[in-house]
Amino acid sequence: SAPANFLLAQFAGRLAMKTYHCLCSGPPLGALGTAGLTNAPMEEEMDGELDGAMRVARSSVEGAREASTTLKAKGCYRKATSEDADTALFDMFSLVAAQPITGRTHQIRVHLSNLGRHLVSDPLYGPFALSYHREWCPRLFLHCSRLTVRGLDRQQCTASAPLPADLARALGTLVTT
Repeated sequence: SAPANFLLAQFAGRLAMKTYHCLCSGPPLGALGTAGLTNAPMEEEMDGELDGAMRVARSSVEGAREASTTLKAKGCYRKATSEDADTALFDMFSLVAAQPITGRTHQIRVHLSNLGRHLVSDPLYGPFALSYHREWCPRLFLHCSRLTVRGLDRQQCTASAPLPADLARALGTLVTT
């Protein structure tokens, strides 16, 4: 239908604006409220168990696709039990608002992983901490919280969604730092 094609064209033309909230391992990448842009071309992983996953491309790899994401530091947290200096860094987490400019498969997950900030409960790009994360966060902590497109009347239309209950509970197990 024409309305569906109009909407699809906005995604293909990078006109749809999406904001995702995600919880990552490690401290924030900057002061709370600051935003930055990561430009890291991506390519498909082609080695056995990660076949089909994506990764940041090595320099000048043929077939790498442009990928850009704006990241904004929204919060800093720790596990309530993180008093031990040896585990304190492992138990630090940052809430990030991510806005993909391009729309590559797993783009946000790959970009944050490349920056050393694996998403909580990510079985593909952060498997080393999966069992630990799954104790308090049952699934990948990635949520599309806002989507803005234009309607057929050319007026902006924005849909917002709060964190789902399971992710809100997981965040509630952490202490703000």
